[in-house]
Amino acid sequence: MPERHQISDDEFALATELAQATLELFASQPGYYNNTLNTHLRGKLGEIAVSAFFKKSGVPTKDLWRNIDLIAEADIEIGGRARADVKTWDVHHWPNLGRCISVSQFPTLRGKADLVIWCTSETAIRPEMTVSIEGWNTMGDIEQSPKRYTGPPGRRQVFNHQLELVAMRDLDSLLKSQNA
Repeated sequence: MPERHQISDDEFALATELAQATLELFASQPGYYNNTLNTHLRGKLGEIAVSAFFKKSGVPTKDLWRNIDLIAEADIEIGGRARADVKTWDVHHWPNLGRCISVSQFPTLRGKADLVIWCTSETAIRPEMTVSIEGWNTMGDIEQSPKRYTGPPGRRQVFNHQLELVAMRDLDSLLKSQNA
């Protein structure tokens, strides 16, 4: 079952500030996906929601996403046991295009994180919106997932590892692994 987090005004302001900084940092690079303020902001809102989930669950985190100088690191260290990257998708694109990691990005991601936590958000990004934490997967899960070109018809296609919805692990199993 997904865990939902409503973004506060303060969280939205922080996400906007950090998204602008990461957009500027990557402005001259093509990126694996679209490099826009919207995509950076959606990502930061997902990272905030995941941190809030662990805090509420009593699992300590180190929120690396807060420090722009650590952009090449995982987004969150969970309970001193796991490094996680957070991937957040527009809920509209989640069924067909979600749960993807670019095949060319995967080696870098595997080097910095142990797992990926998947989130969705409302299509319209705004203060007080809801972010849903959908589930998670290990790097091994992702590596063994099907590889395919994904993208809207008639637009840029990206060669991705894409997990099926049923291949996602539930959040309870992640919490149990951190409390063991």
